[in-house]
Amino acid sequence: MIYQRVFLVAALIFYSLLFSDQRNFIWTYEKKMLAPGESEFEFYLTNEYPHHNIFQNESNTTLKLEYEFEIGMTENMEVAFYSTFLQTPEDGLKFDAYKLRFKYNIFQKQNTWTPLFYSELYGNLDFTKYVLEQKFIFTKHFNKYNLSFNPIVELESEKNNDTWHREIEVELALGLSYMFDKNISMGFDLKSSEYATYFGPVFAHGGEDKFWTFGLMRKIQGENDKSDFIIRSIMGFHI
Repeated sequence: MIYQRVFLVAALIFYSLLFSDQRNFIWTYEKKMLAPGESEFEFYLTNEYPHHNIFQNESNTTLKLEYEFEIGMTENMEVAFYSTFLQTPEDGLKFDAYKLRFKYNIFQKQNTWTPLFYSELYGNLDFTKYVLEQKFIFTKHFNKYNLSFNPIVELESEKNNDTWHREIEVELALGLSYMFDKNISMGFDLKSSEYATYFGPVFAHGGEDKFWTFGLMRKIQGENDKSDFIIRSIMGFHI
């Protein structure tokens, strides 16, 4: 099983190199929006490994597939829909959750340090879990360098034995990349919460019509039940 997944990731890398960079990071969002009437399809592939040596995770990895369709509604509003599928060591691939996401700008006067707002609703099919997420997207360019970061607040509600349990979680995503030319960038991505912190290199390649972003994330601190190593690939196609 592990060799099949390594082969799948390698095939995605090879296929993506055919593309001519819209996203420079795998976790951190940048201050970008689709124009009104534009749309985009994105495909996420995320592999989570209990051990940082991927060849020591036979039948113990978690695979997540996400399909996202984005639409530029107005100059200041973008809407997206996600479908998420999950394959765990215990189960085969199955539908996991839906997501409805809004990206919007509420500041009329543009300033480098005014954020773009990102609001997301996550839920499962039996209506026993909801997650409301609010991101604040900041991006600053220093010549060929791109510094982006997202303070994040999550409100999670989950039903267990007829009782709803609620939790508030604060996270941070931060990315720094360097543009080698208009189509290729490399850098680092960081994702941190009270449960775990991940850090690793990221590579991005593409243009206005299609792009591919690939990253490796190693857990540098966190709880034992959190994955030790993560591989993520994102492909995007403008329609």
